[in-house]
Amino acid sequence: RAVKRSKATCFKRLQRLKETGVIRRTVTLLDPKAINLPTTAMVTIKLGTLETPIETTAKRLVEVPEVMDVFLVEERRELLLRIVMPRAAGWPALQRELRSHVPTGEMTVSIVQCLQTKTALPLGFAAVGA
Repeated sequence: RAVKRSKATCFKRLQRLKETGVIRRTVTLLDPKAINLPTTAMVTIKLGTLETPIETTAKRLVEVPEVMDVFLVEERRELLLRIVMPRAAGWPALQRELRSHVPTGEMTVSIVQCLQTKTALPLGFAAVGA
């Protein structure tokens, strides 16, 4: 929509937002089905006793290309992963790779169909002047 500002003013504002970390990066959103990743899985890992901190484990898991998100459910000591893959039949191999990062703990998987998704954050909560 029109912001009634010059291009230079808008550019400076974007630069400032990048410099302050409000804009972390600029990305292109791809259609997963168009690039042969039509299958989404939600994986729950119940954490037992870990030798490494949870944050380190999460960083290792997100390095697996198919792992898109890693969430911590603190009150249950669980990790929730969103994974994309070409087909559900590929899950056993991927599970073995995940196990190499989290050798203990119960792991469950649900193959899901994404009905709606969005990437835009609600800006009504943004601090004034951000």
